[in-house]
Amino acid sequence: MSNIKKTTVSLLLAIFMCVSYVPYANATTYYYPPTYQTQNNDAQIQMLLNQIYALMAQLQALQTAPHYVYPPTIPVVTYPPYTYHGSYEVEVSSSDYDVENDSEVTLSAVVDLNGASFANVWFEYGQDGDLDEDSTKTRITSNRTVAIMLSNLDEGERYYFRAVAEDPSGSLTYGPLKAFETDGNSHNGNGDDPEASTNNAQNINDDSAQLYGTVDMNDFDNGVVFFVYGEDESAIDDAADENSYNDIVSDGDNLQKLTLSSNADGYRSFWTSVYGLDSDTDHYFRICVAYDDEDNDGALSCGDVENFTTDNN
Repeated sequence: MSNIKKTTVSLLLAIFMCVSYVPYANATTYYYPPTYQTQNNDAQIQMLLNQIYALMAQLQALQTAPHYVYPPTIPVVTYPPYTYHGSYEVEVSSSDYDVENDSEVTLSAVVDLNGASFANVWFEYGQDGDLDEDSTKTRITSNRTVAIMLSNLDEGERYYFRAVAEDPSGSLTYGPLKAFETDGNSHNGNGDDPEASTNNAQNINDDSAQLYGTVDMNDFDNGVVFFVYGEDESAIDDAADENSYNDIVSDGDNLQKLTLSSNADGYRSFWTSVYGLDSDTDHYFRICVAYDDEDNDGALSCGDVENFTTDNN
């Protein structure tokens, strides 16, 4: 009870005690005849007592009433949703291989995180362009060369591979497509002249495609590697009958040539994208290498003619 309540109650009680108390000791009793004034005083006293009783009842009700305490209101803070601002464009700048034996090879790739906190790196590989096998994955947290060994490969077989890097957002970046051969069967064929092999085209669209092939220079070097492609199958087929790169003449949509290397040496795989193709059209292509033979005369070695059909718009 507060101090104000306590004081009010004490005052009312004191008034009540004073009105109700009738002293007996040493009291002098006076008798007056009944008058109108005496009756009026009794009525006023009763009225005051009634008011006191009413006030005491109100105080009693206030004392027994429940007291509620409400906690302070805490403001609710809302935060805007997190927005991802795109991938980090992790870069695979180069890739290489080192054949260990007839069933093992070590693949390597240089990876630049470009600001990403990490990247998962692995290699896709296979004996054709499907690349249907995956190596183990490794996580890197700085720019470096990643090397992973493949084992249980087939002896004397050619494999194609490329590195894959995955940034924290899940975006994938691919390295260049390359090829290697495991030990066992020589890829030099039955002679020492350069050998070219045309592979299937990939990523074919209505106006573009990717061409693939390999060249083994064997005992020669400084080879000029190029693709010939076009809509005229005969022109692409006849290109191998020429003696040098310059003897092959471009002819619009019928035949085009595209150089990939001017100093090829050893065994390498090549690929390139060609654009501006006609849609829903058959196209033919082959990979060739021009070189100087043992007599320093110009010579050509070309792979088989392959074909693909562009998509319809």
